[in-house]
Amino acid sequence: MVKNHLSRLNAPTSWSIKRKVIKFTTRPSGGAHSLRESIPLSIVVTQLLKYARTRKEVKKILNEGKIFVNGKV
Repeated sequence: MVKNHLSRLNAPTSWSIKRKVIKFTTRPSGGAHSLRESIPLSIVVTQLLKYARTRKEVKKILNEGKIFVNGKV
């Protein structure tokens, strides 16, 4: 069973997100780095860069290829 949400209270403190605004946040997909060492792009786009406010807007930005990470879309 794949979980794609994470309680904001259980999210790592290294993520600079508001804890008591909404109950859940995006969970990063599995990869080379652990949960504590990674941060989802949706959180970067919404909380840090403030380009989008909703998950729908984040999906649109990412699908249009407007975000580059290490020179890759």
